[in-house]
Amino acid sequence: MGGFLKGVNLAPQSGEMSIYAALALVRAGLVLAGLALWAMLRPDLPAGLAPLLAVGGIYAVTLLLFRLFAGYPVPWALTVIVDLAITCAMVWVLGGIVSDSYALFYLVIAGTALLRGGGATLAVTGFTLLAYTATVLLRSPHDPWTLALRLFVLAIFGLLAAFLAAVTRRYQAETLHKEAMLRDLREAHERLERYAAEMARQAITDGLTGLYNHAYLHRRLDEEVRRAERYGLSLSLIMLDLDGFKEYNDTFGHLQGNLVLRQVASILISTVRSVDIVARYGGEEFAIILPGTGHDAALAVAERIRQRVQDARFHAQHGRELTVSAGVAEYPRGALTKQELLELADQGLYRSKRLGKNRVASGTVP
Repeated sequence: MGGFLKGVNLAPQSGEMSIYAALALVRAGLVLAGLALWAMLRPDLPAGLAPLLAVGGIYAVTLLLFRLFAGYPVPWALTVIVDLAITCAMVWVLGGIVSDSYALFYLVIAGTALLRGGGATLAVTGFTLLAYTATVLLRSPHDPWTLALRLFVLAIFGLLAAFLAAVTRRYQAETLHKEAMLRDLREAHERLERYAAEMARQAITDGLTGLYNHAYLHRRLDEEVRRAERYGLSLSLIMLDLDGFKEYNDTFGHLQGNLVLRQVASILISTVRSVDIVARYGGEEFAIILPGTGHDAALAVAERIRQRVQDARFHAQHGRELTVSAGVAEYPRGALTKQELLELADQGLYRSKRLGKNRVASGTVP
């Protein structure tokens, strides 16, 4: 009883409310159509049929208005009560125990089993048995055996419907639970993939400039040297260092120095090709791997970078010109290993520093 009365709830609960309201509306329409047809074929029907038609019509129209205009979910218990009332009225008007209208009770029970589950089906079956018993005893109490047989069949039907509804609901609940678990697992897997990708990116990226870091530079340089050796390709390396950056940091502070490093990183990225590897080598030092690039082309790239840095307007520059010195080395011209390539590029960088800074020098032996 408690579970049945809990169905009287004016708040929307789920999509099944609208389905049940539509089903109730269809049943009410069928009942009205049947009564109208019966009235045309049997003009001698009792006068009590007119109020019954009026009540049924009001019920159907109310359902339609609620669903179409107000979007108001018709309470499930109300539809069941009206269904039972209409069916009992038909049984009463059409002769009580002799009327076959009681078969509509099966529709009420089946509809409840379809949409509300086993507990509600048992409750509606109990109310149906009480309503039908009261109607028949008040209308035609002289045939208790027929009544008992019909009540027994109705009860068996209700129990079977409740059992099937419970099994179906349990299966649906398990299916929904599995789908929710699969959805959660997919979302967790996607989060883990994004996290792993982010961790992998951070592992090879300098946190300040967004360039590749020192470790990734060495790994890629190993790969590119092996590739150049295997296919007989040229490979160049540019080492760059900001001139007077320590004094700039001491004068304007590390926050302004960080802004300069980010701006220089942006200049480097926008100057080289997408296949080139740009890394922060450490502090204010940068390195660029140029696959498939010869010595002269690498010198030209380094010179473009030097010119762009010189022409740039940095944050808090205050009239002080920031420049960059660069050293260039090529494999296999002068350097036959990764270590020799690094050493020669570093030599070129320090040669630029000794010659007055803000210049590009080659560390490759002619």
